[in-house]
Amino acid sequence: MLLISTIALVAPLQTVGALQQKVRVIVGVNSREIALHRGKLAEIGAIVGEIPELGAVVLEIPISAVIRIRGLPFVKYVEEDYVIEMIGKTSAPPGKSRPKISLVSYTSSVTVEPGGIGEVSFTLRNSGTADATIIVELRNENSIAIAGKNLVVPAGASVTDNLTFTAPTTPGTYTWSLVVVDAIDRTTVYASGTVTVNVSSSSTQPSSSPDPTYTDTVGWNVKMINATQVWSTSASHGDAAYGYHTVVQVAIVDTGIDYTHRDLSGAVVWCVVSLNATRVFYRGFDLANCADPHGHGTHVAGIVAARLNNWGIAGVAPKSVLYAIRVLDASGKGYASDIARGIVESVKGPDGLVGTEDDADVISMSLGGASSTVLYDAVRYAYSNGAVLVAAAGNSGGSSPVCPACYPEVIAVGAIDRYYAVPSWSNRNPDVVAPGSGVLSTYPGNRHVIASGTSMACPHVSAAVALVQAVRLATGRQKLAPAQMIELIRTTAIDLGTAGYDALYGYGLIDAYRAVSESMTRFN
Repeated sequence: MLLISTIALVAPLQTVGALQQKVRVIVGVNSREIALHRGKLAEIGAIVGEIPELGAVVLEIPISAVIRIRGLPFVKYVEEDYVIEMIGKTSAPPGKSRPKISLVSYTSSVTVEPGGIGEVSFTLRNSGTADATIIVELRNENSIAIAGKNLVVPAGASVTDNLTFTAPTTPGTYTWSLVVVDAIDRTTVYASGTVTVNVSSSSTQPSSSPDPTYTDTVGWNVKMINATQVWSTSASHGDAAYGYHTVVQVAIVDTGIDYTHRDLSGAVVWCVVSLNATRVFYRGFDLANCADPHGHGTHVAGIVAARLNNWGIAGVAPKSVLYAIRVLDASGKGYASDIARGIVESVKGPDGLVGTEDDADVISMSLGGASSTVLYDAVRYAYSNGAVLVAAAGNSGGSSPVCPACYPEVIAVGAIDRYYAVPSWSNRNPDVVAPGSGVLSTYPGNRHVIASGTSMACPHVSAAVALVQAVRLATGRQKLAPAQMIELIRTTAIDLGTAGYDALYGYGLIDAYRAVSESMTRFN
């Protein structure tokens, strides 16, 4: 997906159809009085779901009943349960033809050292009259994507680019495929070609990993935020230097996670599903319920926690523990009530109790849209119970972050590319920025793909927070409170652009190493 994030489409209540047409609303009441008022609300409409901790009841009612509900003395607010959906989907405008993509030229043979980094260049031509959003993948003999990249090829134009990949460690000749597919309908193959990969052991290729024990590819994005410097402290901090501690958990609030991915093996330990305004709900240890039918959540999860396992890539906190909180469906859409429920369940953790060791310490949200009372209530609930919230700033190029990144209790993360430039689509006035353009990460089916968006920037910060908390605990200190963490992340960022805070970079580029180091000296 391109510029992967989300956007809210809000249909005002007063504009929806005839008076008897049904609308889904969230009704806020005193959280201690839901049982008392449930019967009265049920007389007016069908109760779809509840979030007791927030005093929120989801109802389906005729539009004509909205005024009646607002007039009830115990009702605090009524708002539509709006839908959040992915942006970045493209289709041919009416009257225009489908894209016509051809593979003009490409590297058909490449020689590389065992475990080394190889490159395949290619040129694509779109002879159609509609822009094409495509994915170019380099696949091995088992049709598993070794590398991939999302691109837009304008109508009537050509694009030249390249893929980098990690070669097998065993010498030999491998026959792989370069495949061009539609980014939305991946069953549509536009073009393909054969690539011969010659792995020769003529010399020793140094590992791309800073830890000689492992051979995982450590991306430019991980190095840019100085995460590898935190890893280098493992001699004194142990696995905490990689984000692991028995009581540090990161909740990925998204489309689910492919927990079977080889690079995420053992990372996901618990999950929640809340879909269709909480009608579909699950919490437990059967991770199959929280599998990722879309891919977005898996990509985000890999940026945080892709394992150091001598295969694939490494995440920023490669030994951290994840909760898969699925609140978006297979098309990347979800209701505000589902996201709120997911946040609340993250904070409660597997034991269902707030304030215990299994509560999520970091809540990572690569989604966003318009403000919502129930969403903000959920954010404040999590914040007041010790969770650090991080969210994508948005991909519309707007002057301010979308929500929940818009709230003061949340760290809003904008994107930069490998050249430290802020893309035009990254929303302005974030708290900090992180790598978000052309980021390689995990994808369902043991694949790795490159994607862009503030959705990709957000988990870099979430992982850095996990590193801070884990190292503090490993050295006998307490976890930082959310307010302390927000201050730390802002003040330890690498200042870019105009000196001090500016609209493009916020306080600057997240610096994981400085955040960990200064957390030890600035806070008890």
